[in-house]
Amino acid sequence: MMERIIQYIKEHARDLEKKMYLYYFETGSKDSVVKALSQFQNEDGGFGHGLEPDFLNPASTPIASWKAAKILDDLQLDKNHTMIQSLIHYFIHTSDKHGWKYAFRIPSNNDYPHAPWWHYQEGSAYVGYLPTISILGFLYKYMDHSDTLYKDIEKAIDQGIHYLMENDIEDMHELVCYNEFYEYSCDQIDCSNIHQRLMYLNIKAIEKDDSKWLNSYCAKPTQVFVSMHSPGVKEMMELIHKELDMTFRNRNDQGVFDIAWDWQQYPESFEKAKQIWMGIIALKMLRVAQEYQFVKRHK
Repeated sequence: MMERIIQYIKEHARDLEKKMYLYYFETGSKDSVVKALSQFQNEDGGFGHGLEPDFLNPASTPIASWKAAKILDDLQLDKNHTMIQSLIHYFIHTSDKHGWKYAFRIPSNNDYPHAPWWHYQEGSAYVGYLPTISILGFLYKYMDHSDTLYKDIEKAIDQGIHYLMENDIEDMHELVCYNEFYEYSCDQIDCSNIHQRLMYLNIKAIEKDDSKWLNSYCAKPTQVFVSMHSPGVKEMMELIHKELDMTFRNRNDQGVFDIAWDWQQYPESFEKAKQIWMGIIALKMLRVAQEYQFVKRHK
């Protein structure tokens, strides 16, 4: 059903996405994904080296490390796995945080090719709870509860929840972080109020005008929800399937999906990043189609 997408991943995606595809859809192993992911990890336990392809900073950053945390959680690794423990060490000890709020941009981004939205300027390091609340959820799930810092994590989470309840969050990336937090933590705490609030904000943020989905950078359903468990998915399932139908019917000449943004700088690096993103999005769409039981054939 998705032959050309699969072929593109196997022939053109970077090794990480290839190994993830093989693990989720064929006979690949978790260890092979971990090995591929390790190429982006630094000695301090954090991740860099273009794991997030829109900036090529080799240093560990909260953003790249947040991306790695989600990959590791999806693998359902044991809490004591070396890569998880070293990532926890990074999140606890990194200087790229203020209290328990993690930087969105860091100064050394500017030293390497990057998209303009990753450019650091004075006062631009912190952006709401992006990616902080998702990182806190990861720590809440994977840290040893007897750790002396665990209470600090709980207090920081309380502050993040208060922010959610008091602010009309519209940014889809920040909402993704809250949806990830919901999945990390809500089997351990009472999330009924969080569920209702997130459902309202998720549905409100999603662009309902499908004429904008293919031609502009906007909040499509699958860019806000992170899984079938995200608050509001049930209520928006018809729109989710409409998005998937439109997306799969509008693939490019390579059989995959164009990206809707451009750096407008560093043209050679952007072209490389664009190819990486096409592999990332191809894998994501296969997984999303599986997640939402979207089985309609597209030729």
